[in-house]
Amino acid sequence: MSNCRELLSCRRDRFPVRHLRKAEHSKTLHRTSSGPYWRQAAGATILILSLATGTTYADPAREASARSNLATTNSAESAPTGHRHLSLEEAIASAPNVKAAELTFKARQSATRLFQSAYGPRVDAFFGAQDKREGPELDRGGIAGVELKWNLWRGGGDRARLQQGEAEVAIAEIEYRRQQQIMRGELLMKVGRALMAHELVMIEERELTLNQEHSDMAQRKVAAGLTSRIDKLEFELRRNEIEARLEDYRTQLQDQLARLASFGLGDPKSSPELTQAWREHLKLNPRLQESLEILAAEPIVRVQQLQADSAKSTRWGELDLLASAGRLRAVDQRTDFDDRHFELKIRIPLWASGQIQSRVDEAQAFLSREESRLSELRRQKQVERLDLERQVSSTRRLLDLAKSRVQRAQNYFDMTTAEYRRGIKNSPDLASASELLFEAHKHRAELELRLGELLAKTLAF
Repeated sequence: MSNCRELLSCRRDRFPVRHLRKAEHSKTLHRTSSGPYWRQAAGATILILSLATGTTYADPAREASARSNLATTNSAESAPTGHRHLSLEEAIASAPNVKAAELTFKARQSATRLFQSAYGPRVDAFFGAQDKREGPELDRGGIAGVELKWNLWRGGGDRARLQQGEAEVAIAEIEYRRQQQIMRGELLMKVGRALMAHELVMIEERELTLNQEHSDMAQRKVAAGLTSRIDKLEFELRRNEIEARLEDYRTQLQDQLARLASFGLGDPKSSPELTQAWREHLKLNPRLQESLEILAAEPIVRVQQLQADSAKSTRWGELDLLASAGRLRAVDQRTDFDDRHFELKIRIPLWASGQIQSRVDEAQAFLSREESRLSELRRQKQVERLDLERQVSSTRRLLDLAKSRVQRAQNYFDMTTAEYRRGIKNSPDLASASELLFEAHKHRAELELRLGELLAKTLAF
């Protein structure tokens, strides 16, 4: 602190009052002159003045630069930590409905292995106690051993249940593929809407820039006495309309980006992968001969048919092999485990109070229901297929016409602008030509989005 006081005292002695007056004079020159020499001189003299008076002075240019750097630093510190956005395939795989379909598919595969195990034997170890009387003989005490049970035949029921499990696996797999396609179409539509919002914002910004150029052109013509002020007023009114639409489109863009972010996707404008996926989607040539819904419904009918076969198989009885070894009688010695027992048993149901027939009737009714549903689904999909093909073909033709319309509108706008400069056209003509041009651009963008929506429907057809 003492060193600072000595330095200030030295500065006051070295620069007396008359020098301070010269510094004030240089400061005045700094305010009135814009040359680099005077700015440098003023900065130097003001720095001398600040040292002489013990105050602190910051050069305005340096202060603005420091504020800018500070704002940049604060913005970087306050911005949320960036995270890696998902690719389109990763977003599809992580969608809840796709994950649920995948887990269902895996569960069905496990169930099929369960049906396959019905063909093999089962081996159990057992131990316990028994109290068995057969006439005058009493068998009481502990027993232990190993037991084997093997079903050799169930009237074809095991085979029917195994085929049913395989059909259910096919249903789950098709549903898994279908959910993937549905999610792909949904995410591609979100990407397309975001790209369209970007394009609409760019169109309105271009229109706003042209409107300002036309307004300046009108102002020059008004100043030259070639037209009245009404020309400029017309461009100003149109500017207000453009600014309102631009604000609306920017809000829509933020909304679409937020929807993409909820699925872990970033801005498609800065993602070549998403943009390319959308462009490839628009080139899609759909093949609607096979519907995923029909492919999933056909195994359902097969499942009902197999359930009916399984219910019928219980009429033919079962053939079981039973074998056991160990200490099977309690009267044996505690260390005697030499008993053996084998059985080959056939069971044929003679009467089950109508349960078997009830199960068969129920399975037949469900089979008829699923066959009717499949027939109706095929009819609906045939109508939907023809309708989608017509709409896709029609929209492609409309899109080609819209692109041609954009080119013609651009030519008309260029000719109108040139004639307005020469005084042949007036401001309403120029405003009309500008409106035609940008409406043509927006109509083309809307048709692209419409085509994308139709192609998204074909993905999960």
